[in-house]
Parts: sequence; structure tokens; C-alpha cells
Amino acid sequence: MGRVTLYGHFESRAVLVAAVVDRAMSRTNDVLASLDLTGDPRAALSRLVEATWELTSAHGSLVVAAERTLSADDVTEAHTAPMRRVRRLVERGRRSGAFRRDLPVDWQLLLLHTVTHMAAGAVHRGELRPADAPRLINRTLLGALTSPGDPVPSDAG
Repeated sequence: MGRVTLYGHFESRAVLVAAVVDRAMSRTNDVLASLDLTGDPRAALSRLVEATWELTSAHGSLVVAAERTLSADDVTEAHTAPMRRVRRLVERGRRSGAFRRDLPVDWQLLLLHTVTHMAAGAVHRGELRPADAPRLINRTLLGALTSPGDPVPSDAG
């Protein structure tokens, strides 16, 4: 499909990117809804990171385009439904003592979102191999979510 035809259906690049993001996030939410997040919160986080990365990696160029084209509020809004699921997992991990409670939940959620998107950008720029991203994201998050003084699990999966 040519650019002229494409823009005949969408009034601007931002509107086009927003429509594609909405479709991708709907698919993401459907896939994550079927993910088992029960059991040890650290192992559940590993499963979540792996599934999230598969989806993010499949839409890597879209992640970059969305961050360049859409407002921060629009990007945040697009992630609302999947982030509810992540919030429940983080809150459960905090209640069980698996995750630290001395930082705000919203900060922990922002960290997960930012590290994942940062990895997508690094892959897009050729700075990171896609196969390495889930392990690095998971280790980074476990390091940040583990309570001070507790050993950081080397592999929660």
C-alpha cells in the first residue's frame, strides 16, 4: 500500500500510529490475559517478561514509532489494560515479601515499562540482540524489585 493511499485513510502519521498501537495493544492484552501469573511472584514475573518481550519484539519498530510520534500520555493510555495485570502481580509480590515495599508501586510499574521499551529501542538500533533482551530485562527487574539485603535470584524462571 502506498503512502498516498495510506494517508487517504488516516489524517496524519500520528493517527495512523495510534490506530496500529491500539490494535497491537489489544492483541497484547489478549495474549497476556491467558498467561499464568500464579505461584511464586518472581517466577510469574519471568513468565510475564518473556511473553511481553515476544510481543514487544514483534512490534519493535512500532514501539519506536509510537514513542517518537505519540504523546507520553497516549503511550501510557495504550498500556492501561496490560498494566492492570502487571500491577496485580507486583502488589501480590509485595504482599508476599517477594518484592520490595519501600518504593511506590507506580514507580515499579514505570520501571518495568521503561526497561522493556528501552530494550526494544536498543534492539532496533542494533545495540542488543533480541534473544538477550528477556534475560536482561528480567534480571534488571528482579534486581530492582528485590528488597534491600535479600539475595537477588539469578533465575526465577
